[in-house]
Amino acid sequence: YMTKNGAIMGAWGGQILALITWISVASTRCSDGSDPDDFVASNDYPTCETGALDVNTLGNMNAQTAGSLVALCVSGIIAFVVAAIEYKSGKEQPFEWETMREGIKRV
Repeated sequence: YMTKNGAIMGAWGGQILALITWISVASTRCSDGSDPDDFVASNDYPTCETGALDVNTLGNMNAQTAGSLVALCVSGIIAFVVAAIEYKSGKEQPFEWETMREGIKRV
């Protein structure tokens, strides 16, 4: 079962939390995009400087994966929780699929 508010809250909540996760994980990466534990100094990057948000850090596969997983999982959880709360409180009733079957006429 799904409600209108559950779908809206799940979509927006999942997207906002995914962006927060993506940016926060990216800010913990070195300036060259590598993991601080695996950093190898080079002429271009002599030290591991974290906190930068640029193409290298935001393009890091760990940051992208974390943001994507949060978007997929959290949006579904939020939508389910909101819909369950609305059903339990009596605010929403399950959709009557028979109404839809009867209302759609073949041409």
